[in-house]
Amino acid sequence: MIFMLTATTFLWGAVSKLYGHRAAFFGAALFAVSGPTVHLGSFATYDALSVVLIAFASWCVVRPREGQDATGWMVTAAIALALANAVAYSSLLFDPVVVLLAVFTSFPNPGGKLAGRRVAILVSVVVVLLLAGLLIGGSSYLGGLERTTLGRVPGGASALTVLTDAWAWTGLVIVPALLGVAISLIGRHGRVQTWLLAILTIAAVLGALEQARLHTLASLDKHVGLGAWFAAIAAGYAVDRFVAAASSSNFARIFTCAITQAAHV
Repeated sequence: MIFMLTATTFLWGAVSKLYGHRAAFFGAALFAVSGPTVHLGSFATYDALSVVLIAFASWCVVRPREGQDATGWMVTAAIALALANAVAYSSLLFDPVVVLLAVFTSFPNPGGKLAGRRVAILVSVVVVLLLAGLLIGGSSYLGGLERTTLGRVPGGASALTVLTDAWAWTGLVIVPALLGVAISLIGRHGRVQTWLLAILTIAAVLGALEQARLHTLASLDKHVGLGAWFAAIAAGYAVDRFVAAASSSNFARIFTCAITQAAHV
């Protein structure tokens, strides 16, 4: 449980930095009650630890202030990513998401060369650490990576069954995340923000798509948990935008009051 509580705390910190405290509250709440979080929180497994490490790395890449050098933050994030990959090989799938998070949160400020430098440091340190791990682990490390991730034995479940199960686990987070992308696109809140929200939402289905490719339901709940963490950022943004609209719209206010009154009947 402590691992998932910690991951939720890092989610709060990341969303607060990007979209404010109200968005952070709803994003953290949605992640906390999602199926994968509840399930992983019941067991002290390496999967929960990998979620914490990826969450910490993501928090580190969005944490630097505008104009800040951020070298220390990027190195720390890279170390956390490499450790997450060592703890659970499947977390490699989400390394590009963290890198893209670093890219899009660097624009428009600091932008330019400083943004490029941040990403270069992050990627370089991760690659060096992973190569070091391969050299130290040797054939046993490569064998484990091959059996669990790259060359995993396909199962007998249909792709549709896998995707349907994944939806049952993460639909609660994916739906508001998709709405967040639509809100940003329709509201013209900027291409950078819209792309960032889209990437965070897509992250929610990466694990499911990989499992569907392998036609297996084994550990599906674990593999979609990481994606749910990223999607919760976009989901928190969406709920925050809805609340903001409700507070300034008579129709939305009346609708919200009606639902509240109905719930008390």
